[in-house]
Amino acid sequence: MRRVSQFNRLGCRDALVLAKVSPTGARPRSGVALLAAIVCLLVLSAISIGLVRTVLARVREADLHEHQLQADALAQSALARGIAQRTANPAYPGEVWTPEVSGVPRMKAEIQWIDAPTGGSFRVVCFVPADSAQPVRLERTASFPSLPPAKAE
Repeated sequence: MRRVSQFNRLGCRDALVLAKVSPTGARPRSGVALLAAIVCLLVLSAISIGLVRTVLARVREADLHEHQLQADALAQSALARGIAQRTANPAYPGEVWTPEVSGVPRMKAEIQWIDAPTGGSFRVVCFVPADSAQPVRLERTASFPSLPPAKAE
């Protein structure tokens, strides 16, 4: 702001008045640059939020795929374990198996032997991670007309 002298009708200096004048003499812009900066920040914020949501969705998708692969491997191992246990002990009814693997979330496999007149079948239900509110649940069934007889010890 600068001081500007004002003259009355008779040409005498009447009073000093403060006037808004920019150093270059141009009219002030009254916040146009600030408004443009705020709009740019809003647009960039919206883009950033969209990118973060996309990344988080892909991370959840990758975790789900990993848990599905682990559940599949656990189901295959549980079937092999059931066959080995049933071969060693013909009275083996099944079990709840929780293998401990370092660096892997807690897993659980429910192994059940179902007798049938022509042999039987194993039913395996796997949960990965077992302590989650919404684990991946995978169920497998394998039928066996007859398993090898138990080994004599």
